[in-house]
Amino acid sequence: MGRRKTLVSVALAGIFLIVAGLIFVQATGGNRNYRTVYRTIHEISAGTLLTSENVEPIPMPVSNDDINLLSSDPRGSKRAGHQIDSHSPLRSDDVIAANSKVEVPINIKGSVKVGDTIDLFYLDGTKMLLIAKNIPLVSSGVALVPVSQEIDWITLAANGVTLYASKGTGLDLNPPTDGVGVSDAISQLSGSASSGPPK
Repeated sequence: MGRRKTLVSVALAGIFLIVAGLIFVQATGGNRNYRTVYRTIHEISAGTLLTSENVEPIPMPVSNDDINLLSSDPRGSKRAGHQIDSHSPLRSDDVIAANSKVEVPINIKGSVKVGDTIDLFYLDGTKMLLIAKNIPLVSSGVALVPVSQEIDWITLAANGVTLYASKGTGLDLNPPTDGVGVSDAISQLSGSASSGPPK
């Protein structure tokens, strides 16, 4: 009888230790399994400065799939590199350093709106030249460009140079450096029409 009681006591003690261990792991493991990341409060346009009004910190379970999620506070030091949807966790490639870009005036023609990222072209005589790719339009007639190019953009604006804008990322846009003329464009478009729509 005494042996049976001893076995029961040992079993109960073992169960208690297991349960206590599970509670301890759950209580202490929470901090290790979660980290702080940042998400948008509402939709953010390209070029917008990130602040407490549009970005908030949230706890996020740690996993191998979120390696690119932004874990450092971007508020006040980063801008949106492109349009970002509401309640989207921020990734490192969603943001750009606020002090690496500068707002400059531009004169543009094209069906684009504030918040778009745009490609810009200049008509030199009869040839169209690509001037810039993936430029955020932060307000009407104002673009966000690299600080190193500020004087170039200001020069264009001061001389009233009109640029042609199209919405796009410019990732697959690699025209000749000497531009595309009317005959070049017609030749390429007719060739594309003959071979079917672009893929």
